Amino acid sequence: MAAQQLNPTPSNPIDKSKEAPPPHNSTWTDHLPANQQLIEVDQMLCNISTMLGAARSTISGFSDYAKTHKAYEHAYHQERKMRFECARAYEDLHGQYNGAVNELNSMYKNNRSLHKQLETAQQTMQTLQAAVQEQSVKANNPVIGESDLDRLEWALEKERLEARIADLEKEKSAMVQDHHIALANAADHIREVTQRADELQKLHEGSPDQVQPLAVEPNMNNGRDNAAPSKPTGRATRSRKRKTAPRTASK
Repeated sequence: MAAQQLNPTPSNPIDKSKEAPPPHNSTWTDHLPANQQLIEVDQMLCNISTMLGAARSTISGFSDYAKTHKAYEHAYHQERKMRFECARAYEDLHGQYNGAVNELNSMYKNNRSLHKQLETAQQTMQTLQAAVQEQSVKANNPVIGESDLDRLEWALEKERLEARIADLEKEKSAMVQDHHIALANAADHIREVTQRADELQKLHEGSPDQVQPLAVEPNMNNGRDNAAPSKPTGRATRSRKRKTAPRTASK
């Protein structure tokens, strides 16, 4: 009896399985204790903060990628511009080189033609000298001597051929000198072309940081070329040097 009074049995025990469900407008933490609710809210805020940090890092990465892409695109355009400038410069140098080679070939053909003319004149001179000797023998021989008119014709022909040979000798020496001057001009021109090609190659192999200042230089040079008169060709230079260089007739 005493035990029953100390531990009374409740007359209406509460059945937890029959508790009413939470209201429809309550949150998922309403059925938790207060401390547990605070822990869950703190965990949720921590997760949201982590997600925001990851999103911020992703956005920052995209921003850095956009800047890098823009820098690479700028470098690409500068490199493309430099390639076009180098291609045009190489094309101009190639044209100048071909012009110098054609001029040298023309001088070589002229020299060969002059040598042939000189050989023909020398053969004619030898034939004339033999004829003059024969005529002298005939003139000294009273039996087979010819008239004074024939001797005069031979003398005039001899003078004409000797004058022609002298003119050919002068033309030969002048053309030889012009040929040497043209060779010197062509060598200087080819040396300048090679030096310019080496400069363009070094310019092309430069670092990307040097692309911008280096790419402006050809445009400035083009402006100066358009404002100034065109550079004299090898033929004009040769003509100018021909006036100043003394000629010595070869014997």
